[in-house]
Order: sequence, then C-alpha cells, then structure tokens
Amino acid sequence: VHKLAFRIGGCLLGGALGFITILFVMPHRLDIGVLRGVVFVCSLLGAGVLSGPERISYGVIHIAFAFYVVTLQGFGPSLDSYWARGGVFGTFRGLCVGGLGFLRA
Repeated sequence: VHKLAFRIGGCLLGGALGFITILFVMPHRLDIGVLRGVVFVCSLLGAGVLSGPERISYGVIHIAFAFYVVTLQGFGPSLDSYWARGGVFGTFRGLCVGGLGFLRA
C-alpha cells in the first residue's frame, strides 16, 4: 500500500511539473538548450532513485516518467495538453488497477 501511495503521488507530482513546464517554459522556449535544461533538472530529480532511500524510490521514478510523458510529446514545441492529460490519467489508472489487483490477491 505504501509503494502504491508513493507511485500515485509521484505520478501526480510529475504530471503537475510537466503541466507547469508546458504553461510557463514552452511558450518562451527559443532553442533546444532550454528544453535540455528542463529535462536535465527532471532527470536529476529522477536520479534520486539510485541514491535515495528505498521507500521513496518508487515515487521518484514515477515523477520522472510522468514528467517525460507530459513534456516530450513530439518533435516540436507543443502547447497541446490533450495527450499529456491522457498519458498521466492512463498511468494513474494503471497504478490504481494494479494496486487493487495486488490488494485482492
């Protein structure tokens, strides 16, 4: 149950970080360097899996995964949040169904 809570929290936090990036960073993005910087910061946060405690590593990897799903939607800059919402909602739904399956078993 704790792992599921960390995973769902990480998914929601990563999705929120991705939406903030789409709303405030992407419209002002002038070159690939800005995108590289944003992805680097989130990857650095996701690297906490390797050095962080085992209990929170489940949430940290989902923060990075949900951020990538929301932010890296295609080959060019995009302000469309339709695919981002679907990706985060799909991940959230999969975590809930998987958690319910493990709780029932």
